[in-house]
Amino acid sequence: MLNSYAITAKFLTELFEANPLVNTVIFGADMDINKTNIFPLVHIFPGEMSMADNRLEMTFEIAVVNQRQTPNHSQTDKIFGNNLIDNLNLTSAILTQEITKIEMQYNDFDITIASSTPAQPIIYADKNVLDGFECTLVLSIQNIIETCQ
Repeated sequence: MLNSYAITAKFLTELFEANPLVNTVIFGADMDINKTNIFPLVHIFPGEMSMADNRLEMTFEIAVVNQRQTPNHSQTDKIFGNNLIDNLNLTSAILTQEITKIEMQYNDFDITIASSTPAQPIIYADKNVLDGFECTLVLSIQNIIETCQ
C-alpha cells in the first residue's frame, strides 16, 4: 500500500506526464544527466516534509525547462535571435497549467497547495543550455501512514 508521500510524489509526476506539452518528467535525479532527454522537461526534486493537524506537508522544487536553439548563421537581432522567449513562454504555460489544476480541481487524494514561491527564470542553465522556470510547491495531504501492529 502506498503511503501519503508516495501518493503525493506519484500524483505530481503523473500530473506533469499527462501534459501534452511535456516530453520528459524526472523525479529526484540531476535534470541534465541524461543526454537522451527529450525537451520540454519537468524536473521534480523532493524537499522537506512536516506534519500539521494530521496532514503531511511536502516540499517539491519543480523546474520546467526547454533546450535553447541558437541558429548557425549570424544574427543581428540580439533579443529575438534564438528561442529564449519561446522557451520562457512554453515553460511558464506548462507550470501555470499544472499548478492551476492542483488549485482548482478536486483530486481523489485531497492534495492541495499549502504554499508556493514565485516562479524564477532559469536562463542558459547546465550543459544542454536550458531555459525555463522553477518554483517550490508545498503540497498537503491527509496523513494515511499505517503503523505496524
